[in-house]
Formats: sequence, structure tokens, C-alpha cells
Amino acid sequence: MRICDEDLSFACRHALAVHSLVPHLQLQLAVENGWVRVTGRVSWDYQRTAAMTALEQVRGVRGVTDAIEVENPTSATEIRDRIASAFKEIAELDAMGITIEARDGKVILGGAVHSQAEKEQACRAACANGVVIVEDHLTVIK
Repeated sequence: MRICDEDLSFACRHALAVHSLVPHLQLQLAVENGWVRVTGRVSWDYQRTAAMTALEQVRGVRGVTDAIEVENPTSATEIRDRIASAFKEIAELDAMGITIEARDGKVILGGAVHSQAEKEQACRAACANGVVIVEDHLTVIK
């Protein structure tokens, strides 16, 4: 049984409102034939990701179009420097083998790390303000 768009919109708004990481008042939804389009502005990429995850889990949602903007875009150089600084602060992370490329809110991590844990730490550290997406091209070597 298909849920009508009005009920689906209500369920989606509720899913965003109860999620502690989502600034739901900054987001707008449009629902058509089970497809949800979400727009608005958030301060951090983790807020955008949390909103998308919450919406994708609502029963009856056929798909979600992400049109959320992340505020405070930062220059690519500043993003790269912040990430490199964060890498240095993580004692377990050997950042010497990692390359960082940043442009248009996108960060590409390349090179080699010594464990899956290092790889995960590097990806988490790369989620700096102004980063919309992190592409992980890291290789784990043993």
C-alpha cells in the first residue's frame, strides 16, 4: 500500500524534527510520488548527512534528492591546511603517506595508511567546515 504524499511529508518532517543532529527548521521538503526533495542551508556537512539518512529511513520514501547547501564555504587551501593540522593532532595517524586535494568543497584523500583504523580516522578528520564530500582513495598497506 502506497502512502499519500501528504502523509509522507508529515512523516518526513517528523523524522527531521526528532533527529538531534538535524536543524529541521532550516530545511524545506517537497514530496511528489514518494520522492522527497530537501532544500535549505545547514552549517555543517554532518547535519546534511544526518538529514539525508533520516529521510531515507522513512517508510514509503522512494528516493531523496539532496539540494541542501552547507554554509561557510571555505577556501580549498584553508580546508587542506585544517585537515593537515587535524592529522598532526591524531597521534595514531601517520599523515606522511596521505595526500590531500581540496576544491569546490570536495576533499580527495590519497596515499597509503597502515590500518583500517587509520583510514577511518583520516576520513573523519577530513570532515572540516566547508567540506561537502570526502572521496576516500586511501589504500591500507600491511
